Amino acid sequence: MKRVKKHIDFISTLVSSKPIQLRALLKTASKEQLDTVREIIHNILLGNLSISELHKQQLIKYKCTFRKIGDPKKRPNRSLFVRNSQALSKLLTIVFPVLKKEV
Repeated sequence: MKRVKKHIDFISTLVSSKPIQLRALLKTASKEQLDTVREIIHNILLGNLSISELHKQQLIKYKCTFRKIGDPKKRPNRSLFVRNSQALSKLLTIVFPVLKKEV
């Protein structure tokens, strides 16, 4: 969670940005910022960050994408983040209030 604390402003910017801006932010994000997003996804997959069943149903169509990005053994490349910016936007919009409470 230290990494999330450090990059909470970046995550907030991702949540509030429009799709074109989101893609640009992901293209120019640092390695550590992308690792922060990956860590958030990994924690959701492990159940460390809880989200409601309704939100889980909304995200179910992106489950393969989240598994690819959230896998700690493999480092996803930047293009995977950029290609799936819509899924990341939806996920971060759902998770951001939870993150803000915990941080």
